[in-house]
Amino acid sequence: MMHSINNRIDTYCIERGIRKSIKRNQVATVLERIHESMDAEQVWLLLKKNHFQISIGAVYQALNWLVEHGFVEKHIQADRKFIYYLTTKESELS
Repeated sequence: MMHSINNRIDTYCIERGIRKSIKRNQVATVLERIHESMDAEQVWLLLKKNHFQISIGAVYQALNWLVEHGFVEKHIQADRKFIYYLTTKESELS
């Protein structure tokens, strides 16, 4: 059964004693709702458009954490921009 990305992140953090982060969850939610890869600036602009106060630096921090912990995949495009998208390997996170 697929759980929302925020439920998966919250469970992961609770199990490992990691502090939860609203900004991290907001970044993950954008990727979950859009259903396509995005670069950090696109994520940041969408969050700002939805009146969520976050810096571009905080978006990069959140994306890096999400990549490091297996929730998001990061790939480089031909124009050397990194794009991010949710991983589909939920079972690997358990």
